[in-house]
Amino acid sequence: MFGLIGTALGIGIMARVATGVCYFFLDGTTLGHYLSIQK
Repeated sequence: MFGLIGTALGIGIMARVATGVCYFFLDGTTLGHYLSIQK
């Protein structure tokens, strides 16, 4: 049971990190500049 909870937390943390990295790299692309202009 505890192993499942730990795995779920690990996946959640990895998902947050992956999302943050994706947004970080997106900011450096033309798409990122386009989206920032649209705001």
